[in-house]
Amino acid sequence: MPTTLLDGQTKNALWFWRFRSINDRKNFLFLQIFTGFSQERVCKKHRAPLELVCYQDLTCVCLSCIKSTHQDHKCVPLKKRLNKKKAQVDKELAEVQQEINYRKKLVDKVDKSGTFNEENTREDITDTLKIFAHMVQVVKMNEATLVTALALLQRKVENRNESVKEKLEDELSELKERKSELEQLSQIGDDLRLLQSLNSLCEPPDTNDWSDVSAYSDSAVATVRSAVNKTLMELHIAMTVKMKELVTKAERTHQQQELRQQLLREMCNGDKEAFSEGKYSLDDLSDEDLKNLIVDDNHGIIYCYIPKVACTNWKRVMFVLKQGEPYVDPMSISGDLVHMANELTQLNSFPRTEIKVKLKHYSKFMFVRDPFVRLISAYRDKFLRYNEYYYENFGRTILRLYGNSPDPPQTLEEAFASNIRPSFYNFIQYLLDPLTEKQEPFEPHWRQMYRMCHPCLIQYDFVGHQETLQDDAELLLGNLKLKDEINFPPSYENMTSPYSMSDWFGTVPLEDRRKLYKLYEQDFRMFGYSTPTTLLDD
Repeated sequence: MPTTLLDGQTKNALWFWRFRSINDRKNFLFLQIFTGFSQERVCKKHRAPLELVCYQDLTCVCLSCIKSTHQDHKCVPLKKRLNKKKAQVDKELAEVQQEINYRKKLVDKVDKSGTFNEENTREDITDTLKIFAHMVQVVKMNEATLVTALALLQRKVENRNESVKEKLEDELSELKERKSELEQLSQIGDDLRLLQSLNSLCEPPDTNDWSDVSAYSDSAVATVRSAVNKTLMELHIAMTVKMKELVTKAERTHQQQELRQQLLREMCNGDKEAFSEGKYSLDDLSDEDLKNLIVDDNHGIIYCYIPKVACTNWKRVMFVLKQGEPYVDPMSISGDLVHMANELTQLNSFPRTEIKVKLKHYSKFMFVRDPFVRLISAYRDKFLRYNEYYYENFGRTILRLYGNSPDPPQTLEEAFASNIRPSFYNFIQYLLDPLTEKQEPFEPHWRQMYRMCHPCLIQYDFVGHQETLQDDAELLLGNLKLKDEINFPPSYENMTSPYSMSDWFGTVPLEDRRKLYKLYEQDFRMFGYSTPTTLLDD
């Protein structure tokens, strides 16, 4: 047998067996058999211990076998082979046990989620009943007010009627007296006496015009009754519409989340090369790749922040959670404070084994935005506003290379004074230049979103959109059992409409728009944003 096929331990064993005496070998075999070395471990052909294993046949052989039937096979000591296999089994056993533990925790999470949903449902029902009870109370209060008002109205009517009746009776009495006088005059037959009596007759009594007075009128009551019926009908319609809107909104938000998760899976499974950048497992991610992931160990949460996607407000929330109860209003936290690296815990600050555990068991979420709208927001924030860092590190370079300004202003103050700043098209030219990424990766404010959060390697439990920020934030905080403790800050940033987007890209040639889409195509596809055909078609 060629010695090249044997490792050092096998060669030594062969050398030892070759020079031992026959009696020694017999005693060795007898001792092995006597002490429990079974016949299965003794070569029947050579009566020698089966100390080796053949890699090709996976059978045990003795030292004599490797000189004959296994001459050209690679053979190693059985114990070495067993130890190696045992190590593999132990490793796989540990991995399987880890997977079992993980799934047990998932089962616990599902159970707790079910319990949590039941509690939430009970709380929602209780709150709803309280709201309706309050509405009933308000209706009863208004009912009492209305009854009191109607009673007052009735008393006013009665008082008016009494007054009218009193006046009518007075006039009636006067008219009766007048009638009596006139009747007496009508009985006088002497003309002279009649004329004398008529001269002494008093003036007729003053009477009121009662033509507009009715004996019974329910116009006020009818008006109130009509108003109440109208109010009840409007309330019924408004409540019905609002309840449908609330239920539809909740269902739509949950369905949106399921569709986003499904789309991520389809994209990652269907085109791994496009989204991987040569990274196919967590082990391929460097510490730099993980720097956008923020950890809150108190609540088991990991947030991957993307600049220009409400990241300041979400960092405020993570900061508040890190500080613990009682939770303060996130809006009371300075935006500058939460952007300091040491104020929040980054995932890459932990050992690799711990990173994997946290990624498996913590709730992970991220928020994304229309890629082109995000670019417009980044340009406005970094180049149109007063930002010295971005002008000195990027603005001057963009002006020199693409802005027809070989000697751009040295300072931002000079640039503002002379109104020489990078245009939006200059910014796009900078992004499209292949040399930009050759020097260093894109700055995070315009780096592709999938490259910062790695959704094909990290399974996110929630993917929110800037376009539905408030609804998504409410749903996420509910899922994290923080809805009643944390109020997500309102967003006041103007959303760029498709119309205004076409204005921004009006100065960008069609060919460059298409190149820009190719540069950010993965973000469009992965996160479900429609292709901006109005910008890309002739």
